[in-house]
Amino acid sequence: AIAGLLTAVAGLIAFAVDQRRRHARVAAAARQALVEASAQLEARIAERTDELTRANADLQERYRDVRQAQRLLRDTQAELIQAGKLGMLGQMAAGVTHELNQPLTAMQVFADNAAAFLARGDTAAAGENLQHIADATARMGALVAQLKTFARKSDGAPGPVELARAVANAERLLRADFEQAGATLEIVIEQPAVVLGDAIRVEQVLINLVRNALDAVRPCATRRVRVTVGAGDEATVRIADTGPGLSAEVRAHLFEPFFTTKPSGAGLGLGLAISSSIVQAMAGTLTAGDAPCGGAEFVLALPLQAAVPAQETTT
Repeated sequence: AIAGLLTAVAGLIAFAVDQRRRHARVAAAARQALVEASAQLEARIAERTDELTRANADLQERYRDVRQAQRLLRDTQAELIQAGKLGMLGQMAAGVTHELNQPLTAMQVFADNAAAFLARGDTAAAGENLQHIADATARMGALVAQLKTFARKSDGAPGPVELARAVANAERLLRADFEQAGATLEIVIEQPAVVLGDAIRVEQVLINLVRNALDAVRPCATRRVRVTVGAGDEATVRIADTGPGLSAEVRAHLFEPFFTTKPSGAGLGLGLAISSSIVQAMAGTLTAGDAPCGGAEFVLALPLQAAVPAQETTT
C-alpha cells in the first residue's frame, strides 16, 4: 500500500513538474510572441509615421502651389479689372473731351470779356467774368479729379460705399455721352444705402451697366435710362432702359467672357464678366431681366450696411 501511495505521489509530482515546464514553455512562447508583435508594431508605426511625414510634406507643397495659384489668380483678376477700367475710359474719351472743351471755350470767352472790361475800367463786369472762369475751372478740376480717382489701380481694401454717391460719380463721367446721344439719365434714390466694398470698383460696375444701357437705347426713338437705388434686406441698384430688351439666347450667355452683342470693334465682351466677378467678390449678385418699360433691366444687389431716408433726383 505504501509502495502504491509513493508511486501515486511520484506520479503527481512528475505531472506537476511537467505542467510547470509546459506553462513555462507557453509563457516563454507568449513572451516571444509579444516581443515579435511589439517589434512588428513598432516597425509598422515607423512605416506609417514615415508615410504620414511624406504625405504631410506633399500636402504642404501642394498647399504652397495652391496659394501661389490663388495669388496669381488674384493678380490676374486685378489686372483684368484694371484693363477693363482703362478700356472703359477709352470708350468715354470722346465724351470727356467734349465735357472739358465746353468750359475751356467758355473760359476763353470770359477771359477776352474780362480783358475788354478792364480796358474800359469796368472792374465789376470784369470781376463777374473772372468768377465765371473760376467756376469753369472748378468744374474741370472736379471732372479731372474724378477721372484720376477712377483710373487709379484699386488696392481692393473694403470700406463703406454710399451707393447714391457712387451713382452720382458714374453719372458725372457719363453725362457728356448721354448729351451727345440725346438720351435722358434718370436717377431715383428711393432709399440711399451704404454697403461694404471697394468704391472705385462699385463705380466701375455702375459705369459699365449704365453705358451698356445707353448703347442699347441709341437706335431707339425713346432714349431713357433709369437708375434706381433702394434698400430692404439688401441694397439694390436697378438699371432699366427703353432699348430692345434681351432675348433668351442672349440672356443665357450674358455674363460669359468675350460674349457681346455689339458690332465688331465696339467691345471685347468683358465688361459684364468683369462686373459680375467684382460683385461676387463683394458677396453680391448681378442679374438681368425685362424692364417694366419694355427694355432690359440689370439688378445689382449687395449686402446692406446702413440706410438713410429717401429722396429723388432726375438728371
